[in-house]
Amino acid sequence: MGQITVRRVVIAGLGLIGGSVALALRRGRPDLALAGWDEEHILADGLARGVIDAVCRPEELQDDDVFLIAAPPHASLFLLDALQALPAGVIVTDVVSTKRVIVEAAVAKSLRFVGGHPMAGSEKSGLAHARADLFDDKRWFLVDAGAGDEANDAVEAIVAVTGARPEWIEATHHDRLMAALSHLPQIAASALMAVAGRLAGESNLDVAGAGLRDTTRLAGSDPELWSEIAASNAEELSRAVRELREALERVEKSLDASEPLQEFFRAGQRWRGKL
Repeated sequence: MGQITVRRVVIAGLGLIGGSVALALRRGRPDLALAGWDEEHILADGLARGVIDAVCRPEELQDDDVFLIAAPPHASLFLLDALQALPAGVIVTDVVSTKRVIVEAAVAKSLRFVGGHPMAGSEKSGLAHARADLFDDKRWFLVDAGAGDEANDAVEAIVAVTGARPEWIEATHHDRLMAALSHLPQIAASALMAVAGRLAGESNLDVAGAGLRDTTRLAGSDPELWSEIAASNAEELSRAVRELREALERVEKSLDASEPLQEFFRAGQRWRGKL
């Protein structure tokens, strides 16, 4: 599992992603010790389901542990800030979907840190929806934060065990990509559903077909989580939202002028064909 011996993986946050990491590691490396840290009732559920073997508080981390933070942005930053005097061998990684602010916080704390972000998820949340196959053949971005080759290799190997495809990326480039490919779609889906709902009225929503349901699936995602994600990538997301707004303004002007919209639809069709 890389060039250093990983004694166990301790997962802080046993929700959809953290729980799925544990299940995927259990599937791929049944000999690996898995511990968790979360609220008491979630830990009890994780132990009962066999997702984790034990509970481990951050202050109980030991050499050769990998501490994986699977929490929303604010909670992840809080955990990073709270880590004190870790044993020298502890490696810290995360799964937050924005990387620059997390990496900067970890570097400021002089942690042995490797940034991470699996490109997998769901509009559902919680340990009950965790799946061992969630990461199969999905990209898992990794960010070098100066921890050294041994730490980088260890985290990359752990990611590979989950079934994901590790891919190294620079933090700012990652955040720009996520603004366009992940965060903007969430904003667009939420805005579309809110506007369509107001225009049609609640009593008429049952008329909606598959088109609205498909394009607004993400609108069912956790509002608190996405508020944090948007704030953590505000600069890049604001730029992406501005481009979307300008595209919609061009559509509005074309409609007001009775101009054809073939090129607008062709451009979308062309890019959709490349997905």
